[in-house]
Amino acid sequence: MGKPTVGASAVYDTSQTVQIVDKMDMSIPGVLGTSPNKASGVEHNYCYTVSTADTDLLERFGEGDVLDQIECIAAGLPDGVSATNVTVVIVPEGESADPATKHTETIANLAGSSANGSGAYAFKLAAAHRALTPRIKTVAGLYDADVTNGANAIVNNLDEVNAYDFGFTFVNGTGTTEAAALAARALYDMTNAHMIETHVLDVDSSGNPVTRGPSGYIAGLQIGVDFIHDGIPSHVAGGRTITCSGPAREIAYNDFSDACEGQRLLKEGLGILTLGNGLDDNATGDGGTMYRGAHSMSNDSQLKFYNKARMRNYVLLTLARYYAQHNLINNVDYAVFKNMITGAQNWLNSLADERHIYTAPRIDFIPNSGSVDDWREGILKLSGGVEFRSPLMRTDQTLAPDIAGIEIEIAQLEAFAKNLTA
Repeated sequence: MGKPTVGASAVYDTSQTVQIVDKMDMSIPGVLGTSPNKASGVEHNYCYTVSTADTDLLERFGEGDVLDQIECIAAGLPDGVSATNVTVVIVPEGESADPATKHTETIANLAGSSANGSGAYAFKLAAAHRALTPRIKTVAGLYDADVTNGANAIVNNLDEVNAYDFGFTFVNGTGTTEAAALAARALYDMTNAHMIETHVLDVDSSGNPVTRGPSGYIAGLQIGVDFIHDGIPSHVAGGRTITCSGPAREIAYNDFSDACEGQRLLKEGLGILTLGNGLDDNATGDGGTMYRGAHSMSNDSQLKFYNKARMRNYVLLTLARYYAQHNLINNVDYAVFKNMITGAQNWLNSLADERHIYTAPRIDFIPNSGSVDDWREGILKLSGGVEFRSPLMRTDQTLAPDIAGIEIEIAQLEAFAKNLTA
């Protein structure tokens, strides 16, 4: 993707730990799925923004994967967040009479085509469709968990869209075995995605037991965490509970040893769901189904945690939008540039003051031999640095015998004995 003639570019270069660049909404979820019972006026491959609290969702979308995923997002919202907007893209199901072929065709429809803006690529047209740009994307119906023919095309295409719109994807894992989960995770190296292995047991609106993907629930949970932090995506949603009947399969987990499946999955960067209660040493709450996860699907050590990946997107997008608003209406001018740099630096300083990033972020202008030509072309080139905070993953405590307490008591007894003879 080349640089625009009029606009701004944003890059986070972890090889050099430098960054070139008002507050953006990073917490709008997206749902990509099928809805064979949708109303006739609802178009395929078109973005619609709705609220999880809307009363006409069943009428508009009918029963199916999309409505189910919207309900999952609503179920994942924590106390204090009653509803959220969701941007929906519906694609047609496959048309083959053979179930396996139909499934493959549906995956292809969900993956879509960049040429015609279908499937995953429809999210790029959200603004053109007068919808909100979703920056927490999910796939309904577990189609993204299908990796029988290699890396899933839906996940790969959503990653391309995320590179375009500064978004992120919660990916459904296979939900079958540890070996399958690890094999699926190994297929990807992408910063803007997080895979949750365990599927969810729940009940539908009629009270029937169902198995669902976890991505919607975790998206809703993450929206609530963002809300707690004033919409700034500086924290992961791990260590919190979701409302459901439980994980769809039992994963052995222990906070204090790596000799269990849960820790092996976490080590490889997957999120998991475990069943905990207030009497369990491994429970981080009073009960319910615990979500544990923090990693992106990136092999880049600088962006291995998904809150750092989302914060990178947030900072880059916010600064790029801030710079872009000065284009064309201003001429190249020292005073204009000085004000732009000051505004950017002050905003980064505010993030540091609120402890979303580390202290001392910086915006730099370092002239070089081409700076005169850049200014003649109307181009300002800046560099700088910012360090994003990692989630607390583990505490290692070392204790050793210490005779200080014994010595204190000896001294106390000695003083007591002396007082007896006095």
